[in-house]
Amino acid sequence: MPRRNLSRREFLGASVTGAAALTLAGCGGAGGAGGLLTTGVSTPVDTAEAPSYTLHSEVMRADGDGQTYALDTLRGSLTQFDPGGGTNWELAAGTFDGPTSVSADQQGQIFVSNRGDNAIHVLDSAGRVVDERGPYGSEDGAFRGARDFAVGADDRLYVADVYNHRIQVQAPDGSTEHVFGELGAEPGSLNAPVAVAFDSYGSLHVLSAGNARIDVFDAQGVYERSYGAHGTEVGQMRLPVDLSIGLDDRCYVVDAARSCVEVFEVAGRAPVGCFHPRTASGDPVVPAHVNARAGDGLFITTL
Repeated sequence: MPRRNLSRREFLGASVTGAAALTLAGCGGAGGAGGLLTTGVSTPVDTAEAPSYTLHSEVMRADGDGQTYALDTLRGSLTQFDPGGGTNWELAAGTFDGPTSVSADQQGQIFVSNRGDNAIHVLDSAGRVVDERGPYGSEDGAFRGARDFAVGADDRLYVADVYNHRIQVQAPDGSTEHVFGELGAEPGSLNAPVAVAFDSYGSLHVLSAGNARIDVFDAQGVYERSYGAHGTEVGQMRLPVDLSIGLDDRCYVVDAARSCVEVFEVAGRAPVGCFHPRTASGDPVVPAHVNARAGDGLFITTL
C-alpha cells in the first residue's frame, strides 16, 4: 500500500500565523452560501462544524521521513524543522525559482518541484541537491509543468505532469517506470492535472483543473472512479487548484474561483460542503494549498 505524504505527529506550533474555526454552509447557488449542507450522500442538516485549520504563508508538510518542511513558494527557500521547534537546516531564499511542492520518502530523500526550470530537485536528508529530474518536453522523464507529486509504494514518485495531461511514475533512481492519462473530458481522462494524493486504500486521486474533477486510479494507473464536477453546488468546483487527503480519508479541494475548500468524506464518495477560510479576526483569505493533518485540522497556505 502506498505510504501517505502525511504524518500523525503534530505540525510545529511555531509555524502557525493565524487560526480560525468556522461553520460549514451549503455551497448551492451563485453566492456560494446558504441552503442546506449535505453530509454523507443524502442526509441534509442545517450546519456542520468545519475542521479546525491554521493559516500560513508557506507550504507546510509533515512527511514520510518524520520531518516537517516549510516551502516558501515566493522566496524560494526551504526549511526543515526538528520535533522541538528548532531548525535542522534552511536553504536560503533564491535556492529555488517558483517551487510548488515538497515531499520526502522514508529514506530521507526530499523532492521539490521547481517551476522555474521545469524540473524536480532531489535533496538528501541534509538538504544537499543530489539529482535533478526533467527537462522540459513531452517524452518520458520530461515535464511540462511538474506542479505536484505523491510518494507511493517502494518510494515511487507519482508526478502530475500538468500540460502533458498525464501522470508519470518514477522509480527511486529517477527512471520512468510507466505513464498514464491523456487529454480528455470523459471520466478517466485528464485535463491539466495539478494535484495528486493517495488515500488509505492505496488509490491515487488526481485533480484535473480543466475538468474540475478528481479521477481515481490504482497504483498501476488503472481507472477506478471519479467524483466532483464543474459548478457551484455541493461537491462541485469552478477552479480547483489543490487536493489533500487526511488519514481519515477525508478529501479537501481548494476552489480558487470561490476562495473556498470543498470537503468530501469516504475517499471522495460523499460530498459534504465547502468552507471559506478566514483569519482569526474574521478577514477572508484566498487559499492556494491545503494540507490535511491527522484528523484534527488542516494547514491552509494563503496567497
